Amino acid sequence: MYFINLADGATVESPVLVQFGLSGMGGAPAGVEKAKTGHHHLLIDAKAPAGEDLDYSLPADGNHKHFGGGQTEVSGTLTKGKHVL
Repeated sequence: MYFINLADGATVESPVLVQFGLSGMGGAPAGVEKAKTGHHHLLIDAKAPAGEDLDYSLPADGNHKHFGGGQTEVSGTLTKGKHVL
């Protein structure tokens, strides 16, 4: 997974357009059981899970956005100013 329109380490302000890209797999809504497919999650000012935390679902809150419909982009407002990717 990668961002099509944003560079690693970029600082962004609202409103922001985030375009998700995939390599070697495809996007699909949550619950679709098809090999090499999945949906995106966007973590805002949050660390990616590691170790045992990978065994659990991500929370759905202001820092963890789920795109379970298979969406490949989102435009919206961030909270509290600038954010670093």
